[in-house]
Amino acid sequence: MWSKHKKGANPRFCYDGVPLWEIGDRSMLNMLEQHVYFLSFVWLHAIFVEARLAGALGLVAVATRYIYPFLRAKNMIYMEFSTQPYWFCLRPLWGNVVCKLLTGEALLTYAQLNTTEGYKLQLFFFLGAMLTMIPVGFTGAAIVNRMIGDLKLAPGTVAPGKPTMMADEDEKAKAKRAANSDHTE
Repeated sequence: MWSKHKKGANPRFCYDGVPLWEIGDRSMLNMLEQHVYFLSFVWLHAIFVEARLAGALGLVAVATRYIYPFLRAKNMIYMEFSTQPYWFCLRPLWGNVVCKLLTGEALLTYAQLNTTEGYKLQLFFFLGAMLTMIPVGFTGAAIVNRMIGDLKLAPGTVAPGKPTMMADEDEKAKAKRAANSDHTE
C-alpha cells in the first residue's frame, strides 16, 4: 500500500501514507546513530571509573530507548521524554570519564546516585554538556552544510531533498550555461 511519490524520488524514503514505517525507520536509525556513544560511554566508565554506576545508568538509558518509538508514534514532541532522559543518563558517564582522566577522581558515584547531591551533579553534567554542544552544533552544522553544498552526486542518483533526478538537473544547468554563454559572446 505505497502512496504515489514524486517522480525520481526514492520510494524507500517516501513515508506518505505510511506513518508507522517512518516511526520504525527513524527509531532504528536513531538507535544506530546513538549506539556508538552509548557503548563507548558505558564501557569506558565501567572499565576506568565504576561499573555499578555505568550499569545502572546504562540500564535506564536502554529503557528510555525502548519507549522512543511508542512516544514518537503518539506525538513527535513526546519523543523528547525518551531522548532527554537518555542523555541525562549518558552525560554523567562521559563527564566522569573525563574527570577521572583529568583529575584522577570521578565526580559522581553509585552511592550518590539517588541523593540530592547526585541529582545536582547529573543536572550539572547535563546542562554543561548542552552548553558545550551548542557552539559545536552550530559550527558542525555550518561545516556539514558547506560540505553538502559542494557535494557532487553521480549522474542518475536522487538528490537529497529534491524530487527530480540529478541527471535532469545537470541537463537544465548545462542548457542554462549554454544560453548564458550565447548572450555574452
